[in-house]
Amino acid sequence: MKRSESLVAKLFAEAERYLSFSSKDTFIEKVLDAVLTEKWPESFDFLMVPLLEEIKSFDTRSIKVVVFGGGTGLSSITGGNSKSPQWALNPFVGLKENFKKMKLVVCTTDDGGSTGKIIQKLPVIALGDLRKACLSMLTLESLRDAYGLDDGQALKLAGALQKIINFRFKQEEDRHYLVSPLSLLSDDWKTYMPVSLQAELENLGKFIQQHPLLGQIGLQDHCQGNLLLLAWIYRRMAARGEKADGIPKPEAILDGIHDFGQMLGVPRGTIYPATTTQGELSFLYANGVMVSGQNKAAVSQRHVPIERLVAKYRTTPFIAPELRDAIREADIMILAPGSLYSSIIPIFQIEGLCRAVRSNTDAMKLLVANFWVQKGESDRSTTHGRENFYVSDLVEAYFNNIPEGIKGIFDRVIVSDLKQIPGNILQRYAIEGKTPIYLDKNRVRDAGFEAIEGAIFSRQKLESDFLIQHDPDKFSLAIRALLYFKKYLTMPFYVPAATKHVSLLKGKHDSVPFISQQLKEALTHLESLDIPDKEVRDFLPRLLWNNRDMTLAHLHYFKGIRVIEPEHWGRSTEWDKILGYFDTGDRYIKIRKDLFKLGEGRLEEDLLIGIGESLLGVCFHKKTIRPLMEGDEIVGKVFEIELAPPDSRNTYLNHLELRQYLALSGMEESTAQEGIFRKAVNRNEAFTPCGLLFGLCYAWYLNNRYGGELEFEMSLVKQEITDLMPKQRNDFQRRRELIRFFREVVFKQKLTWSF
Repeated sequence: MKRSESLVAKLFAEAERYLSFSSKDTFIEKVLDAVLTEKWPESFDFLMVPLLEEIKSFDTRSIKVVVFGGGTGLSSITGGNSKSPQWALNPFVGLKENFKKMKLVVCTTDDGGSTGKIIQKLPVIALGDLRKACLSMLTLESLRDAYGLDDGQALKLAGALQKIINFRFKQEEDRHYLVSPLSLLSDDWKTYMPVSLQAELENLGKFIQQHPLLGQIGLQDHCQGNLLLLAWIYRRMAARGEKADGIPKPEAILDGIHDFGQMLGVPRGTIYPATTTQGELSFLYANGVMVSGQNKAAVSQRHVPIERLVAKYRTTPFIAPELRDAIREADIMILAPGSLYSSIIPIFQIEGLCRAVRSNTDAMKLLVANFWVQKGESDRSTTHGRENFYVSDLVEAYFNNIPEGIKGIFDRVIVSDLKQIPGNILQRYAIEGKTPIYLDKNRVRDAGFEAIEGAIFSRQKLESDFLIQHDPDKFSLAIRALLYFKKYLTMPFYVPAATKHVSLLKGKHDSVPFISQQLKEALTHLESLDIPDKEVRDFLPRLLWNNRDMTLAHLHYFKGIRVIEPEHWGRSTEWDKILGYFDTGDRYIKIRKDLFKLGEGRLEEDLLIGIGESLLGVCFHKKTIRPLMEGDEIVGKVFEIELAPPDSRNTYLNHLELRQYLALSGMEESTAQEGIFRKAVNRNEAFTPCGLLFGLCYAWYLNNRYGGELEFEMSLVKQEITDLMPKQRNDFQRRRELIRFFREVVFKQKLTWSF
């Protein structure tokens, strides 16, 4: 028997004796705990020391690894977080140092920051996470081979590249850094930059400056690495004879990514986008609201759980054939830590990619749990109705959002052992508003998966900076240990439970236009409207970008926007302080001039209210308020509206939709007179007119950050409803139906996943 087999057999046969020092639950957790902490009774050195040596020397050069993810989470385990200033001190860490046959599959549906600014202008995929992955994956060996460096020079070059690639332009005057990136470095750092690499970087900058589209991109707030990656893609387009203003073909995108990575010392064919097709995320919340855009979901803070995620693509997502092959041939697949709904799940909503993962039945498949809940994404559980988020909730989210379920996607969950972290440090994080994702091992096992808990956090960061982060080397060692035991443990160390794995979710992608195309069409239409105020015109592109669920049709019911001086405002502020409205008389949106002093958030809200009111438009022939009498006493008021004849209306809603909305707004149609709707209220009771309510609902649905009053009204849909209060149940149902009306009728949103 080989030494490895002998060690493992001895340890497994007498686990109760040799692993009794560990408080962990399972054999593999006990061993992993010992390997990662290197702590055991001295009397067990004769067994544990050689075992640790065996695991650390276990040959992984031929092991084929595929890692899925995005953002910092992906980088943190594969090559270290290259956004951190300390990364340059030790960049050659993590999985990349132990697994030479590794490929990264990067989510490409981000729309924030520099990436968001690019996709507003160009029909490309999100590039930011690809850039982070490329920088994190540069290796000592590749830098040495590519540029003829020794180890010390390669280390310095990694630091220089970090400064250049992560540089963010603060103003247009920084444009000279494009063609002279070495000016970002001090003189002693410049000496480590190879002449050929310097020339390549400068040529890319010149290409951007001279390109008819790229040269028009404003540089402020852009990351230089994103622009350089973009330049490589458009360079490839030019080399292939594609039009400069055309849509990049998949081959140009893939070659551009590989060229960019190779320039940074990343072996060619290491980094792949999950798809080369531009996509966009839509989040359906438990209250029925559907929000488009990853960044919008992060900042909107709906305070209700995400129920469904929908990834929409321009066409059927294209997957690189060589990536499909790599997935089918992989020995291990890892779902990296990261944003649950915006970094991992979108990848597995790509049917062809998901099918390739399932077809590989031999690979070990691991889901790596996050440390912390993420505000706006994983801070509330849809399953258990609680604010704390558990590992079982992660599993449930995958089950609910991957077509045909999670069978064959992963079989084990790797969880960092937070019990080994001092309570005072966890308390410090709690003060900052960070809540751990708790491990509920029994629920995870009931779902059919093994949870493996281990100390994969960085003790050095914990002790020096009181930070809790994944340690790329510890994580790599954990993976090496799992592979070692898979090979040498004669009996399986994990038998999955037979529980639900098949979701009723079926995949079907609807084609959507490019984001840049949508914005261009909307802005072109706005230019045809009467909007004389320059400040308003300059703000509208930001309003459209922030609220991409607005459709082009929503802009067709008002003639323009006028700014009114306060002394000419003339509208009562007794019942509301809204400084924007749609005037049904001339069909203009009016906003009061002093609204600009209240900040862009308030300007956005009041403009959205006006646009919403314009959709209800001109549809009433007459509106009246009359007293409700009891003898000689006024006991209330009756609000009454009479619909205009259908052929004289100018409204977004058809006749049936209009009647449906009026009923949902609390108006009742007369049984004696068709087209007459009334609502009675007590004498001192306030009532929101149906036109204003439409505008408020429109603004709240798009962006609830500023609609405080309506958010309070809609908070009923967050509450648990009982049978004790029929009126509460009726109000709850009506508000749910009102939200559904806006989702399906006003915003024309639908789930592209069927049940």
